[in-house]
Amino acid sequence: GGSISAEHGIGRSRHRAFWAGLAPAHRRLVTALKQALDPEGLMNPGCLLPPTETVP
Repeated sequence: GGSISAEHGIGRSRHRAFWAGLAPAHRRLVTALKQALDPEGLMNPGCLLPPTETVP
């Protein structure tokens, strides 16, 4: 029951598949953590969150 991520992260080619496999609560958690740790969106933009995803 694992996910597709590895020690080096999701990457640009698999982030949509990773995101699609997350439950809505997990999507909100990942989005909130990314926003808390990188509020300016400077670290690897476009690698983890879909471009249209926002914190609900």
